[in-house]
Amino acid sequence: MNSTGMQIDDLNTTQPRGVCPHCKRGVGFRRKDRRTVFPELIPERNAGGADFSGGTSPTAPRQPELWQVDEYVLECQLCGMTCVFFAYWGPDPSAWSDPPTSKELKKAKVRAVELVHPRQDARKLPEAAPARMRDLFSEGARCEAVGALRAAAGMYRAAVEELCRDKQAAGNNLFERLDGLSTQGVPPEIVADLHEARSLGNWSLHDGVSFSAEEVADVALLIEEAVTVVYVQPEERAAMRAARKARRDQHRQAQKN
Repeated sequence: MNSTGMQIDDLNTTQPRGVCPHCKRGVGFRRKDRRTVFPELIPERNAGGADFSGGTSPTAPRQPELWQVDEYVLECQLCGMTCVFFAYWGPDPSAWSDPPTSKELKKAKVRAVELVHPRQDARKLPEAAPARMRDLFSEGARCEAVGALRAAAGMYRAAVEELCRDKQAAGNNLFERLDGLSTQGVPPEIVADLHEARSLGNWSLHDGVSFSAEEVADVALLIEEAVTVVYVQPEERAAMRAARKARRDQHRQAQKN
């Protein structure tokens, strides 16, 4: 799923459905055009020495990379505005045998979808969050936007660590400090979500594990939800309390006069 909420497979229907990036409504789209913008699927050598055309190669084994990029032009049936997506086709290693067969090596699927027009701003945390946390998160969002997903995961982890530092959570490491947030009234499900961000960052930085764009985006959304609960909602409640007090004080003052 991409930032508009459109499922990847929906792009291959004549009337995809999703959230229009212009009017922000859940709508159906008319598919106006589709073209391949990255010319052809490119044969590369796989780890067993066979290429994607079924031949063999004496070259040193290496992991395959097979990509095609299709451009989809869609028109919102509600507001009539046009949006453009790129669909990135590539191999699906998770479905391969060991070693993969030539048929598996030839089969490609949509691996990611990118909204090209209208261009969306990078993610940002609300002003209620600490400034340093916002900076770290924004840097991660810029990495995510250009496809540097391991770097994005690392920066999102750093943003979570800054949240713990701001809340002065106790513990010898990030795992313990996250658990320490529970003693400060942070709901258990939010703590569990932040642990997901910690794990993704650890695996990316320490083990070099690659994640899909959807997995990294999910972690960013988890952090945004945590900030809403930990910072935004308390600030909003405080503002409402202050407004109620101001109205009461104004009423009392009016009665005295």
